[in-house]
Amino acid sequence: MNKGELNEAKISLINHRGSIPFLVSSVYLREKGLGQADVCFLNRQKNGDLFLKIVEVKSSAVISPKQVGRLRKTSDHLGQVLAISSQFEVNFCQKDDHSLFF
Repeated sequence: MNKGELNEAKISLINHRGSIPFLVSSVYLREKGLGQADVCFLNRQKNGDLFLKIVEVKSSAVISPKQVGRLRKTSDHLGQVLAISSQFEVNFCQKDDHSLFF
């Protein structure tokens, strides 16, 4: 596993505790011209309603505006398909942050 994959695994482990992992086909997303999500999961809001959270994991401190746009579209599209609210966030994992590694 490379460092990026380790970061994704750690973020996935943290975010999937107490939530429902949500797997999205990269082929489906590509066909729709959407961004591929690193980590997706369903969780409950305080009122009990489900929401979808999409997390992009970056090992560098840079994300292109194009990638942000594609991932926002992914969040909007999947939220509409599921008829629930959705949220997109970026987690920046710095190389010297050893807490991110197993």
